[in-house]
Amino acid sequence: MENETTATNEEITAAEPEVRIVKIAECGSLSGRSKPVYHIGVTPNGDTVRRIFGNSARGYYCKDWVSWALIDVHLNDAPSFTSGDIQ
Repeated sequence: MENETTATNEEITAAEPEVRIVKIAECGSLSGRSKPVYHIGVTPNGDTVRRIFGNSARGYYCKDWVSWALIDVHLNDAPSFTSGDIQ
């Protein structure tokens, strides 16, 4: 079964031209049981945005872009940060 995280950078950029993807990478999850794939992008007005594009295991993720400024507000105001904070 092919994982949707195998899309090329060109395919992703063509589908969403308003965000220029500057990094695609994966990291370990907090539980250590999966590896989420994340994108870092820049909007035409220079805002930095992030998204979780896929996951190697079952888990919550959303391909919507989230402003780094929004994440930063939550990180500064809360002792912890989860996906529920930006829903």
